Amino acid sequence: MPVQSGLKATLIVLVLALWGRAAPGWTAGSGAAADGRTLQSELKALQAEGLNLVFSNALVKPHLLVSQRIDRTAPLPDRAAALLEPFGLALENAAPDVWYVVQAQAQPVAEPRPVVPARAPLLEEVLVTSSRYRLVRDTHERRRLESHDLDVVPSMGSDLLRALNHLPGQASVGISARSHMRGGNSNEVLYLIDGIEIIEPFHMGDFHALFSAINPGLVDAINVYHAGFPAAFGSRLSGVVDMELAQPEQPMEGRVNVDFVSASTHAQGNTGEAQWLVSARRSTVDYLLDYLERDYGRPTFHDELVRMAWQGDSTDLSVGMLFGNDKLSLEDGSAGEAAFANYDNALAWIRASHAISEALEVRVAGSFTTVDNQRWGSLHNPVDAVGSLRESRNFQVFTLRGGLRWQPADGWVVDAGLEGQRQTGEFEVDIDTRYGMLGDPLQPVERLLRDISSNRDGTLLTAFVSSQQKIGEHWSIEYGARYDLQDIDPVYDQQFSPRVQLAFDGGGGWRAYLNAGRYAQHQNLYELQLDDGLLELHAPQIADQVSVGSDWTFMPWRLRVEAYWREIDDPWSRFENLYNHWVLLPELHADRVSLVPEKARTFGGEMSLERRVSENLRWSLSWAVARAEERFAGRWRPRPWEQRRTLRANLDWRPAQWRIGLSAAHHAGWPTTSLITEPVVGFERLYDDQLPDFFSLDLHATRRFELPRSALEVYLELSNLTFAENIGGYRYELEGQRLVGDERRLLPAVPVLGLSWLW
Repeated sequence: MPVQSGLKATLIVLVLALWGRAAPGWTAGSGAAADGRTLQSELKALQAEGLNLVFSNALVKPHLLVSQRIDRTAPLPDRAAALLEPFGLALENAAPDVWYVVQAQAQPVAEPRPVVPARAPLLEEVLVTSSRYRLVRDTHERRRLESHDLDVVPSMGSDLLRALNHLPGQASVGISARSHMRGGNSNEVLYLIDGIEIIEPFHMGDFHALFSAINPGLVDAINVYHAGFPAAFGSRLSGVVDMELAQPEQPMEGRVNVDFVSASTHAQGNTGEAQWLVSARRSTVDYLLDYLERDYGRPTFHDELVRMAWQGDSTDLSVGMLFGNDKLSLEDGSAGEAAFANYDNALAWIRASHAISEALEVRVAGSFTTVDNQRWGSLHNPVDAVGSLRESRNFQVFTLRGGLRWQPADGWVVDAGLEGQRQTGEFEVDIDTRYGMLGDPLQPVERLLRDISSNRDGTLLTAFVSSQQKIGEHWSIEYGARYDLQDIDPVYDQQFSPRVQLAFDGGGGWRAYLNAGRYAQHQNLYELQLDDGLLELHAPQIADQVSVGSDWTFMPWRLRVEAYWREIDDPWSRFENLYNHWVLLPELHADRVSLVPEKARTFGGEMSLERRVSENLRWSLSWAVARAEERFAGRWRPRPWEQRRTLRANLDWRPAQWRIGLSAAHHAGWPTTSLITEPVVGFERLYDDQLPDFFSLDLHATRRFELPRSALEVYLELSNLTFAENIGGYRYELEGQRLVGDERRLLPAVPVLGLSWLW
């Protein structure tokens, strides 16, 4: 039934889009030469070309359209001033090589459009934030590109969150869309969409999170923070992924996309102060497997998103809903393993902001998430284990947030807020498994029986404040703090987390920064590990972090260097499969053990170099060295996802109507544990070996065909096009009287062919 509803939603969106395509007053989208350009997009293009420009959404509203022609050979500041003049805006050279968008002294009337009243700018992106990457989707204006382009980065079906794996500091082996940031666990990342936390950002979350849960065509940009993120984002230890939804530029525009992973359609429009967006997507993997007659099961998923937004002179409002469903049947015949699942989740939110005066803005947001997840399956491998699992999770999360942004003086902004969250959940787990000889030295019992049910609820409260201030001509400082209170039985805990960041802008494209702080992560009720027998939540884990870096932009080059260190006291205990992570039901296998580290730490350095060879060609190189360790009985051991050395190379080439992206990644193999045949004391054998190095060369190629009032794109993505046989673990089988390891390879070469129609 959910699959049928997803198909119906897709058809409804397509019909609405086609109706709007023929409606009176429709304006061409991607093919428009002048009327399709927004002031924001033009200013971002100038930023990408090297203009150090700072502007606020309060002045440069997304719906402001540019109609005049601009001399592309003029100096960058002159081009920006010409764009701003019709809207009563101007440039102010407030610091060397730094330009601010401000209101002009006299506001002329724009022809043919009237001047849109705007409130005074609030300082929004003046300070340099360390480890903050921005990936921008290209909507046909190539000058909008900044560090990465979502439309050209190879990511297996243009998967939104897989594209993050190409950034420095990410650890991944290609199977999962989920990644580890700077040595942290994958559950230490905060995901936001339209400024709202999304609890289920992946499809097939319990099965290695194979795909992201957001239609890639809906997102204009992704902001990724690896360290030093603001106090408002302080609820996770390793990073923040902030996805900005598309800002439509036309009364009606959209896309229909079909490839080997999914089929989707979305439409969006801008009617002055009001904007709307609607999307539906359904997987096509099951159809492909039917055609190929492959016996891997039939995984399906679908997701839908609706958002309405209104932007007035002093008030902004956004309302949205996101729905997702997974229906899975997966099989690994060689391992005797079969798994099934049915996941349903929904997120609804509302956000509003209001400018009380030129210096004070208040904000409020509320969201409600409901999730109903069920999975079950069996394992029949006498050497490993024979057993079954059934699990059910049903939880709801209600969040209310309020805050203000105050600008008491030029170059000084104070941001403060309160947040409350109520969580409720019902959980049931039933496990029955008998371990084979593989588990003899690892498991304390021969048979594991677990039948648990629990109803829980609790509250999380947060207060935060931060102050951003310029100090003289070159220096700026941001200092802030969070107070977090958790009251979910039996955990009652409160944490105070201060942090500070110092930035230096030397002019001429050179910046440097230093940040230090404490971060606290509380375990949420929906993260309860009942399936592994943990009946209670962990106390919060606390991390002290320091990072220092510098960024040089000397067109056409950009060089970035950063070093970091993080230490976690009392990290959470967890369960790991020692020999092979990539199984369907990890709780049933004999190599699953409990790890209780005393302390954890990560440290390393990153360097990236980018060169824009021409308007249509750029390349980048990045090199990272990192250590991720945890201490057991006084001895430091590598964490299983440690990626000590990583080298990445990316090429972005856009000849004529083509977009070609090439990406190569080579990194050291992840730690693994050699076969344990006799009982061991402590953790001296833990991760005492290493998998072979990983390499993948990936390609994305798109050919665009311009039609009278629309465009057609044909694209091909090839993951691991060199057929590298990367090894992800070992499965042990009995040969004679001894166990012999069989290499379990990661993804083979995966082609994805797709077709998009844009209007």
